[in-house]
Amino acid sequence: MTDFTESHPHSAGKYEYDEQGRLLGPKPATVTELHPQGGPVRRFLRKLRKPNDEARTLLSGKEVHLRFIQSAMWSTVAGVLGASFVAGLYYLILQQYWHVPGTAHGASLKAWWDGGMGWIHSGNWAVYRHGIRDLCEPAFAIMAVRTLLASPKHWDDRVGTARLIIAPVVLMAAAVGMAIGGVWLLNFSGMPAFWGSQLVLGIVISQVLHRWWAPVGATLQGFVLDRSVDVARGGSLLTRPHVPLWETYPLSPPVMRERFAMKYRNDTTIEARGTHRLVMTLLVAVLILVTVAGVLAKFLIAKGVYVPYMG
Repeated sequence: MTDFTESHPHSAGKYEYDEQGRLLGPKPATVTELHPQGGPVRRFLRKLRKPNDEARTLLSGKEVHLRFIQSAMWSTVAGVLGASFVAGLYYLILQQYWHVPGTAHGASLKAWWDGGMGWIHSGNWAVYRHGIRDLCEPAFAIMAVRTLLASPKHWDDRVGTARLIIAPVVLMAAAVGMAIGGVWLLNFSGMPAFWGSQLVLGIVISQVLHRWWAPVGATLQGFVLDRSVDVARGGSLLTRPHVPLWETYPLSPPVMRERFAMKYRNDTTIEARGTHRLVMTLLVAVLILVTVAGVLAKFLIAKGVYVPYMG
């Protein structure tokens, strides 16, 4: 007797047979066969993974070890830096006394700002001027996290020179406007106060601002990584070609290490010439300098520590 599986090889493993090889019937379907895509939990976890496996690997071909923990740690760092940027901007523009080199003279906007800029005479101004800073700090902290740890869906975002120039101005104007509304809502609208209300409003503000800033942040991050890839491939005036330590070791956010690896493998670049490159370089430099000033102002000067040239 011809065995059923010999004449129907594709059916092997799908049917049950007795000891003599006679067909008994189909096997009961397994959970995997009934639900080849897995259960709802497995489908949900699959969606959390990046669609392109290549985007998750480093130059070594391996995935980042303990990626979630590293991302959480870098999110904390990015949040502190984002809040420090607001503190630095606030301090440098509205609190710093700027000395004129070689003289005993200087200037500061502190008295002008604290006094209502000459046209605000309300006794509530102190609440508003402090509230603007206090609401912008969590908003920019969250934006910093989403920028530094930008997901691959933003890696192809590119903006032109005009957008790079006007984006910071529009961003700050929108942030201040929404912060003023937030101060009124928290302090004068009669809305019941609750724990974390300031953070919740900061999150709402960051959600609105991030839609405008996300392409700009991705462009700036791509510019920095592109220069790093160029140095890694061709070296520079001071160094030979080499892969930076922050890509090999966990000295930068996982998503930046992964994006560097993808750009290095694909030899992709972001064209930045002339004015466009100059604007991006200046923006990156300003972001770094203001953030450093904010760290000093927030964690040293505010505690009474003297910092040269910042007084």
